[in-house]
Amino acid sequence: RDVKAFQARHGLEADGVIGPQCYQALNRTAQERVDQIRLSLERARWLIRDLDGDYVLVNIAGRRTYLVKEDGSTWITRSVTGSQYRKTPVFRDAIQYMEFNPTWTVPHSIFVKDKLAVIRKDPKYLERNNYVVRGADGKLVSPSQVNWSADNPGVTLVQQPGPTNALGLVKFMFPNKYAVYLHDTNNRDLFQRNERNLSSGCVRIEYPFEFASLLMEADTSWNEAKMQDILASKQTTRVTLPKPVPVLLTYWTAWVEDGAVQFREDIYARDTPILKALNR
Repeated sequence: RDVKAFQARHGLEADGVIGPQCYQALNRTAQERVDQIRLSLERARWLIRDLDGDYVLVNIAGRRTYLVKEDGSTWITRSVTGSQYRKTPVFRDAIQYMEFNPTWTVPHSIFVKDKLAVIRKDPKYLERNNYVVRGADGKLVSPSQVNWSADNPGVTLVQQPGPTNALGLVKFMFPNKYAVYLHDTNNRDLFQRNERNLSSGCVRIEYPFEFASLLMEADTSWNEAKMQDILASKQTTRVTLPKPVPVLLTYWTAWVEDGAVQFREDIYARDTPILKALNR
């Protein structure tokens, strides 16, 4: 029982088996754990200020998203955040609007590194997953006219709204230089995993429609029926929030939840340089 509790606090599979990851966590020193707490407090200092009302906090390392209400109540959802190779950045912004039934314009890096090889092997991939192809001028291009064997075919893929869309059925927008945002997903099985740093940088949240309703509470014209009507229309629809909500993307490998300190591994290897600066 104690081993399972320890595993749960460290984001591990709570199976009572002391495997390599559990063994590694058990052998962390007390000073290392204190340093993790110090680092989280330092990172909080960077972003948590001048917050008079509701705000959203994404803990990248903890794979959680929080909506903290003005009255102090907190709503929590599991999240999928960026992988070691496509890290979610740390910054602060404000969610301005939601987009239901979104399209997804595949970033060039993902197109070249991930999609191109799949398309070459599976000519029906685009049709099956509801993609259209646009040329450099933005006009639609027939996939049969594209030289997919080229290193860079010079086209853009846009996935149309629907159940196969990588963004799911809603995204939460705070336009920023990183092109990072929060969104639904078409792959909900990932939320059942303990290690959820699996995305290409954006943040997927487990209960996006509940999140949307909470963000819209100040709008008396908004209700569940209205949201369902928008979803049923299958039309891309922008909904502006009653007022922008601050969103803080931070990286905490230690934090308190339900009265217990949680610890996670430093998967992005970001702790050491900051700790050195703190110890000067």
